[in-house]
Amino acid sequence: MKGGDYENQVFKQLQEVMKKCDDLSHEVKIIEKKTEKKFKKQLKEQKEYFTQKIEVLEKENKELKIENKKLRNDNDRLKKIINNDSNNSSKPPSSDIKRNIPNNREKTDKKAGGQKGHKAHFLSKKLIEEKINKGEFKREIHHKGKIQKEYKTKYILDLEINVIAKEYRFYKDKRGKYNIPKEFKTDVQYGSELKTLCTILNTEGIVALDRLTNFVRCITHGGINLSKGSIVNFTKELNRKSEYLIKEIEENLLNSEIMNTDATTGRCENKNICVRTYSTEKTTLLIPSNGKGKKYIEETNILNRYTGNLVHDHETVMYNYGEKHIECNVHISRYLRGNYENTKNEWSLKMRSYLCSLNEYRKKLKGKGID
Repeated sequence: MKGGDYENQVFKQLQEVMKKCDDLSHEVKIIEKKTEKKFKKQLKEQKEYFTQKIEVLEKENKELKIENKKLRNDNDRLKKIINNDSNNSSKPPSSDIKRNIPNNREKTDKKAGGQKGHKAHFLSKKLIEEKINKGEFKREIHHKGKIQKEYKTKYILDLEINVIAKEYRFYKDKRGKYNIPKEFKTDVQYGSELKTLCTILNTEGIVALDRLTNFVRCITHGGINLSKGSIVNFTKELNRKSEYLIKEIEENLLNSEIMNTDATTGRCENKNICVRTYSTEKTTLLIPSNGKGKKYIEETNILNRYTGNLVHDHETVMYNYGEKHIECNVHISRYLRGNYENTKNEWSLKMRSYLCSLNEYRKKLKGKGID
C-alpha cells in the first residue's frame, strides 16, 4: 500500500470515529436531558410530598404542644386541688382528706399556758365567799375532825339538781271567776329553767333529741321524762319569743362600720344546706339557707341592705355588696403557704413571715397598753 492511500484510509477511519463520538455525545446529551427531566419531576414530586408531610407533622406538633400545655395546666390545677386543705386555703377543716397534715402553728420560744398580759381565770376563796354572801351560791358546811374555834376552810364547787314542783293556786275574783293565764292551759307545764337548758343544749350544743331526753331523765333521776316533741316545741317557743331580738341584731349589723361574713355547708333532713354567719365584735347572727349563691344571700335580706365594709374570705359573690372589701389575714396566710407548696415561690414564704411578724409586734404593743 502506497503511503498516500494509507494516510487517506487512516484519515477516513478517524473521521468515522469522530462521527461516532459526536453521535454518542449527542445521545448522551439526549439521555442526560431525559434523565434530568425525569429526576426533576421525581424531585419535584418528592419535594411536594415531603413539604406536605412536614406541614402535617408541624400541624400535629403544634396541636400536641397546645394539648400538652392544657394537660400541664390541668395537672397543676388538680395537684393544687389535691394539695389544698384548711391549712393553706379557704377550705374548711371538715373537707380535709384524712392524712398526715403538718401542724400549721408556728413554733415560738414561748412557754405553754397563758402569756403575759393574758387575763387569768381561776378559782379563789375570796370570790367564792363573795358569791355565798350575795346568795349566788348555796353554802353547805361539812366538819372534818373535832369542832373547835380555830379551823381552815377549803371549798368544793358542785351541783345539786332537784326537781321543783311549783304549785300555783288561783282564787276566784269578786265576780266568782278564776283568772288563769293562757300558759296554764293544762294542769302541768314545764318551767323556764328546764326549757332554757333543753333549747341551749339542742340548738347551740347540737345535742340530738334522743340524747337530750336521756340526759334530762338521768340528771333528774328519772323524775322528768321529756318527749322529743316537747323539746321541739321549746325551740319553736324560743324562736317565736326571740323575733324582736333578732330584729335588733339585724339593725346593729346593718348600722356597723365593719361586718364579718362567712358560710359553711351542712346536712339537714338528708339535704345540703348552708349556714351563713354575720358578725361584729359584739353581735353574731346565723341564718340557714338552701345554698351559698346570690339568690339565697338576698333571700336573707342582710347583705343587700348593708352599706359598710365587708370582711370575708374572697367569695366573689361578696363583691356585689358593701363598700370596701377586706380579706381575713388568716386566709391570706393560708394562700401564701399554699402558693409556696404548689409553686415553690420563695417570695410567698417571705411575705407570710413578714405578715406574721407584724402581727406578733402588734400583740407586744397591745401587751404594753399601746393601741
